[in-house]
Amino acid sequence: MNCKATFKHLVKMFHSNYWHGRNVYCILILLLFSLNFIHAQTKVDIARKFLSEKATELKLTPKDISEATILRQTYFKKADLTNVYFQQNYLGIPIFNAVLSVHIKGNQVVSWANRFCERAESKVGSSVPVLNQGNAVTKVAQH
Repeated sequence: MNCKATFKHLVKMFHSNYWHGRNVYCILILLLFSLNFIHAQTKVDIARKFLSEKATELKLTPKDISEATILRQTYFKKADLTNVYFQQNYLGIPIFNAVLSVHIKGNQVVSWANRFCERAESKVGSSVPVLNQGNAVTKVAQH
């Protein structure tokens, strides 16, 4: 059940006799928590949309952003500012210090900082190992 359907269901139940004599405050608290959760999801969606729309301006290829994952999300109440941090990955491996942050006030991106690696795929030698496990252990033992 999606959020809109859940809300409609709650409104329908509220207007029915079901709530007669029941504690309405519990539902209101539940609704407030739900709205807060929806708010958090929306900020991530705004940040992801920003990342995909600005990729070429940031000199990033579709491959550079396709494996990006959310590193963390923070909210500063006094400034009403949400910060979403993306980690750049290549073949499922995080690229060291490759973090892009998107800063959102209201529903608008107000600033960003980009430390993603441009054209990461072209900077990686090979995804196929040169040595097998046995040869790698031998090489290590020789040093």
